[in-house]
Amino acid sequence: MGNWLSALFRKEQVSGKDLQLEREVQSLRAMLEDQDKIIANLTGELKQHRDEAEFRLKRSTHAVMERIAGDLAAPVAKLNSQAYVVEEQNHPLNVRDVIDVGKQFIQVFQKYGLRLEGYVGEMTPFDPDHHMPLRQEMTFTPGEPVVIRFVGIAYRGKILRKASVEGSRSHRLPPREQLASSGRTQVQP
Repeated sequence: MGNWLSALFRKEQVSGKDLQLEREVQSLRAMLEDQDKIIANLTGELKQHRDEAEFRLKRSTHAVMERIAGDLAAPVAKLNSQAYVVEEQNHPLNVRDVIDVGKQFIQVFQKYGLRLEGYVGEMTPFDPDHHMPLRQEMTFTPGEPVVIRFVGIAYRGKILRKASVEGSRSHRLPPREQLASSGRTQVQP
């Protein structure tokens, strides 16, 4: 009978350890459930913040686009009117009017960060990061004098289109000062 009591007593001790472990497991499960709830709440908040940020970005983008469209309204209306005169009324169009509308477009885009790289007729040292040969058979070494034939286009410091150039010995255009005094103008960067 002594053996039986000692075995029973040992079972109670094991059972006490089991109860303690079970309590710890339950406590850990409760902690995990709490953590899952916290994660779910944080995930919901993150989605809400992302949605709000996306909404603000769209609203801001729409506002900028509306300003650009407003600034382009006059030149677009002029260009449309000029197209009507040529296409529907078969009247000749003054080239100067088309150039003026084109300059208005450029000025609007410059207002929003577009930048012209160089000017037509400018002699400058060749820079492969900013210039490209006008024709494929042309090759230039960095620093070699070239003449810009088509300006480059940059936006916020990024070159969107390199200026097209040809060798300085090719057809030379007058320097910028002579262009201005002759009445020919360039849209200024």
